Amino acid sequence: MADGRRDSIIEFRDETLIPLRIVPFTEQSRSQNPCLVIDNGSWHCRVGWSVNSQPSHSFYSLLAKQKGRKGDREPILIGNDLGQIETVRWMLRSPFDANVVVQYGYQEVLFDYALANMGLADETSLNMPVVVTEPLLNVAFSRKQMNEMLFECYAFPHVAYGVDGMFAYYKLMDKSCPDGLIISLGNVSTHIIPVLNGKMDLAHSRRIDLGGLNMTLYLQRLLQLKYPVHAPNITITRMEEIVHGYCYYAKNFTQELATWRNRSHYKNTAIFFQLPFQAPSGPTATPEEIEARREENAQRLRDMNRKRYLEKLKQDEERLEKLTALRETVDAKGQKATKDEMKALNVRSVDALQNEIQALTSTISRTKERLERKAIEVPKESTAEALDPNVVKSWVTTLKDQRQRLQEQRAVRKQRKSDLGKRRSYASQQRMKILTQLASGKTGKKVSKEDTFGMNDEDWLVYREINREAGESDSEDEKIQLDEIDGLLLKYDPVFRQEFEKSQALLSGSLPKSPEYYRLEVGVERFRVPEIVFQPSLVGIDQMGVIETIEYMLREYPEDIQKKLAMNVVVTGGPANLPGIDDRIREELGSCLPFESSFRLSVAANPSFDAWSGAAHWARKTSLQEGFLSRKDYLEHGGAYFKQHSLSNDHIVPPKL
Repeated sequence: MADGRRDSIIEFRDETLIPLRIVPFTEQSRSQNPCLVIDNGSWHCRVGWSVNSQPSHSFYSLLAKQKGRKGDREPILIGNDLGQIETVRWMLRSPFDANVVVQYGYQEVLFDYALANMGLADETSLNMPVVVTEPLLNVAFSRKQMNEMLFECYAFPHVAYGVDGMFAYYKLMDKSCPDGLIISLGNVSTHIIPVLNGKMDLAHSRRIDLGGLNMTLYLQRLLQLKYPVHAPNITITRMEEIVHGYCYYAKNFTQELATWRNRSHYKNTAIFFQLPFQAPSGPTATPEEIEARREENAQRLRDMNRKRYLEKLKQDEERLEKLTALRETVDAKGQKATKDEMKALNVRSVDALQNEIQALTSTISRTKERLERKAIEVPKESTAEALDPNVVKSWVTTLKDQRQRLQEQRAVRKQRKSDLGKRRSYASQQRMKILTQLASGKTGKKVSKEDTFGMNDEDWLVYREINREAGESDSEDEKIQLDEIDGLLLKYDPVFRQEFEKSQALLSGSLPKSPEYYRLEVGVERFRVPEIVFQPSLVGIDQMGVIETIEYMLREYPEDIQKKLAMNVVVTGGPANLPGIDDRIREELGSCLPFESSFRLSVAANPSFDAWSGAAHWARKTSLQEGFLSRKDYLEHGGAYFKQHSLSNDHIVPPKL
């Protein structure tokens, strides 16, 4: 598929919608007796004359009601007059619920906008027929409201309705083969429609509740989870730009994932998108100043740590001196005579005094070792100007390995501490076993009447084994070493520095003022997002995908009908614009058909306009009496009535209550 280059950065266009240009309805146009064709889609509305090959206008089926002053008429922005959609996103309104029109006040506003830009605003009467597309199995109430609006409000003399997917099929189908299969990919839904003898088989048609809008929202959710700091800037409009311009259908999803696991392929194919970024104004620091500032901060941190250890060492030595003097006094006078002195130093017993003296002695020894420990040796300069790059690279690799080992040790210790808090864990059971042995005296040693536990080094190993807080001092030493290693890596390893600064920025919720931190990397999302058409479970929709639905539907037909349907498969709708749809369906459709069956697949050059082009072609070929509902028939049969034809829904008379 289309490759992206890692060194190329794509900037979002953030295009402002251009207001439509009014197409005048001249006498020459009137003399051609054209039919007005409206493809009333839930994402885009397309309007034009049947005598043309392309629609005159295509605009968003959206409007925004702005809040004005009290008493003033609220201004309404419609279609391409919206300008920057994201600035009015919170005010947007649509006449559609899914793909069915339910808000006819909004629908009338959209039709007014369309007719005005078709040059019909000043017409006293609209004496031309109109063709309007509608969804498969449109509800009678919605069609009744549409009839009332077109006949009563706009006074059209003739109105015709047809299913958008069938109009597209009418344009692309093989005229020698009246049977076929339509895969209509819409904005919010996908329809699989079998056609037998030129008419829809509604009983076997199927609907999947997802479409192009779900792709856009899925990509937005993926990138917002991937870049939570940039969530406000990951807008629907920008996601539409990525989906329509850079996504594709994978011929084989599993194999494509395996290909993208190759790091070199990922680097060459992933695409970077630049979010809006404004460089900070004012003087900027030079690299030398930044390096000096970083070294100054690191030295300040080292000085603070050393000062803290010196203060702690002084406190421990003073405490040890007092406890040692107290022990000498106890040895000379006895415990009863020194009861007040022991209480003043918060010592409960002679055994507790001895244990605290031993603990303080060990702590002071470790603190002195920390203060005397030499810093990690930095490679010396091979020349007067710079360090040898090979030596630095090898030294940095060694530092990273040491850092990895320290992190693993800390993780193991943290996990053990967590396990000791769980009664049924192995570590907790071992602790209880040792405690039981100590309590019963079954430790493998000769038991004496005097309690000498703690006098030998082996006893301290046992204590460390059963103490939940054991290893805290070691963990603190490792933390100091990690801080020192991180400081050196930040200074000598640019890759580590960039990753570290980015991770810290993400945790703090703010990013450095540099453009590389305002980029979105789109890799596997390019084919993962369109995959929801074939695997709706990716977005949590418990329905079958397109191929599974076709397979399920074909099983309800005899084998000869299956072969006929497969010889005229038509793919239409906006999501069919993405590359790879034909290869993907060809790859999987054969498994749904009888053994050694052939099939023919058709995808138009611009599937988004298929429905309008097919409706215009049908309007040119069909007489008013054959497929259009006249005003006289409307008044006679009621609002829900319409003229049924081969490309329309079936007219079903609702039962009388």
